[in-house]
Amino acid sequence: MVENNEQTGHPFARVRACLAQMQQALDGEQVDLIVLAKTYTALAQALLADVQRTGQSSMRFEAVCKALDLRTTKSELQRFLGSKS
Repeated sequence: MVENNEQTGHPFARVRACLAQMQQALDGEQVDLIVLAKTYTALAQALLADVQRTGQSSMRFEAVCKALDLRTTKSELQRFLGSKS
């Protein structure tokens, strides 16, 4: 799994690494959804970190990361989505 360490190489290197891992996870006969979900989460976090590193912000990337964070409660997600289920 891609580390959450501070990126020291090429800009968006961690994003590229996450995409490569995602492709690898999808290449096999069977897809491990846990691995795929963890890689997707790492990708979202890497995108947010790189956007912030450029001095910009992205409320949408922040929302994606919060939604994928397992510590975010179901009720918080439901409020955000405006659903009652």
